[in-house]
Amino acid sequence: MKNGTKFFLYIVFWFALVTFFCVITARQLVNYSESEEEAAIISAQLTEARKESVALAQERAYRGSDEFVEKIARDKLGFVKPGEILFFLDEEPR
Repeated sequence: MKNGTKFFLYIVFWFALVTFFCVITARQLVNYSESEEEAAIISAQLTEARKESVALAQERAYRGSDEFVEKIARDKLGFVKPGEILFFLDEEPR
């Protein structure tokens, strides 16, 4: 082979090699960017789920309290404490 041909093949080889590594690096950067976006979305979902978990725990604690039981007994069942008088009012004025 002539020196000119060797040099040309040498340049083509290095150009192809550099292009190959650039393409691979670009793909990795895109994958990394997509992974960061997905991690941010999952983190936001986790934060929201934790808030919901706290709210549900508070609701559960309230529903187990004496205050809640008394409220249901009074509002739904019409119970009164000893010494109290229960009045029923017409909702439509006469």
